[in-house]
Amino acid sequence: MNDAIRGVESIIGYTFTNPPLLWEALQAPGSNVYRIGGRQISNQGHKRIALLGDKWLDLIIFMDWFVENVSTGQGDRRRALTTSNANLARVCDRLGLHQFMNKNRSQGGEVSEVTKATLIEAIIGAVAQDGGLESVRAVMQALGLLTQSLE
Repeated sequence: MNDAIRGVESIIGYTFTNPPLLWEALQAPGSNVYRIGGRQISNQGHKRIALLGDKWLDLIIFMDWFVENVSTGQGDRRRALTTSNANLARVCDRLGLHQFMNKNRSQGGEVSEVTKATLIEAIIGAVAQDGGLESVRAVMQALGLLTQSLE
């Protein structure tokens, strides 16, 4: 557990004050971990914290869109491209984050595109719970999710 947490923290450039949040983010559905840090989690692994991360991704992208003062269509296009499963899975692959997941043993170590994308969302959700807005922004920058300009 500690090696996985340290590995992810090194890649994302963020150190958790509450590491169990990151450990929850690293739980693939079916990982057979049901309690983390005294808190019960579902058998769906990181899906709950990923849903939170999904909304934080949207929030940061739209906050930047608002400041840039470009069209709503451009803002929504950026959100769709940045948060697509394909893009988030590429980020996961590029950085090797899936190697730190506590996987579902019945899947033989394979990690689907959707699970990789959900992992990125879960990490963002964990950062949001741990450090808030500016921490999420910094991690999104480190992951390469804030590099597209709309102008």
